[in-house]
Amino acid sequence: MARPMKKGLDYFPFDVDIFSDRKIKVLYSRFGADGFTLYSYLLCQIFREGYYLSVDEDLNYLIASDLNMNAEKIGLMMNFLLERSLFDNKRFRSEKILTSAGIQRRYQQAVRTRAAKKQITVEERFWLLDKEETEAFIQVRSAEGFSGKNEHNSGNNPDNSRNNDTKKSKGKESKRKESKVCLELPCLDGSFVITEDDLGALTHTYPEMNVESSLQKLRSYLTANPHKQGTLSSTHGYVEMWLSEDDRKGRYRSHTGEYNATYDISDYESTSVIDEDW
Repeated sequence: MARPMKKGLDYFPFDVDIFSDRKIKVLYSRFGADGFTLYSYLLCQIFREGYYLSVDEDLNYLIASDLNMNAEKIGLMMNFLLERSLFDNKRFRSEKILTSAGIQRRYQQAVRTRAAKKQITVEERFWLLDKEETEAFIQVRSAEGFSGKNEHNSGNNPDNSRNNDTKKSKGKESKRKESKVCLELPCLDGSFVITEDDLGALTHTYPEMNVESSLQKLRSYLTANPHKQGTLSSTHGYVEMWLSEDDRKGRYRSHTGEYNATYDISDYESTSVIDEDW
């Protein structure tokens, strides 16, 4: 079996002029060394994962433990980092991730050598750089469905006609409709449908998990807490964040059949990093 491609970085470049940056000066003035320490810590966590970091209800507490800081102060500093665009506030609100255009520029430069062996794939809904800024070795995967097939990086095939694209799109849509619906997640503007094909793709991504049972937990949670429901477009990202967290914490391993997760709504809502309008 081929060795899986590493997603994150072992190290990343740090600008020597960072303390001349106006945003960093204000951060340091407002929160002292704690503010810069938090920012540096989050950069390390992001590049360890790749080019973004999923945010969940535990993040403030994990940071507080690692850095020996007050969780409430971390929430204030996190809001400052978002308000001053050190991280992209729009993606944080819509996808619950921390990233920025600058982070992604550094990431794609850092993986240039790695890309010589295998093309690097990124998610369209998380990727901030436009087509002109995105390097040729970066494959931007479409947010449509969970299949993981790239439909975005058409720059490699400039001769494709619009008619062919339309036929492919209709073909994919027809094939998707034929797939049996496994479950539906309640949303503010309808129901988010997960088909057998989607479930198969997600199971391939999280092979150690019982993905369907994890998603059933998510459906129960959203049904019981309608104020936590998002739109159809935002739910796609939330599904993957939910599964990623279950996988990271070893919840619902397929070989045990035991679900170890607990979701305390009062604890969830008290976490300042999570925005109410996800």
